[in-house]
Amino acid sequence: MKKANINLTPEEVILKMACRATRHALTKSRNSLTSDELNKFASIDVSNNPVLQECQHLFLEQVFCSCHDEDMVPKLALDTYHRSIGLLLIRAGVASNLKLIAPIIPELGFRTSANVIGEFRFVDKVLPIAK
Repeated sequence: MKKANINLTPEEVILKMACRATRHALTKSRNSLTSDELNKFASIDVSNNPVLQECQHLFLEQVFCSCHDEDMVPKLALDTYHRSIGLLLIRAGVASNLKLIAPIIPELGFRTSANVIGEFRFVDKVLPIAK
């Protein structure tokens, strides 16, 4: 069993965190979806599988409501929810391997929300009053 090294200086802790961030950046793994990928995800026909259908609806609702996973799904069902989202991403052609997508699935909908909403341009204008 590996023992944790508790006697680290603050500089060593920062250095270790920087190494982890660099490793993550080198893998070029994203943690959000684009609007095109979200459209592919939404267009999957899963009417024959009620579990996948419910997870698809929950994920899309999560994206457009900007909710966390725990707000949408009970804690006991989170693993099933994440696996279902992974399978749907593979069916949509967004991911090719569940092992590659698994580390970024938690909170994927929450992070995708800001990405998708940021693509829209909101125009402020006063609507005419109906007479």
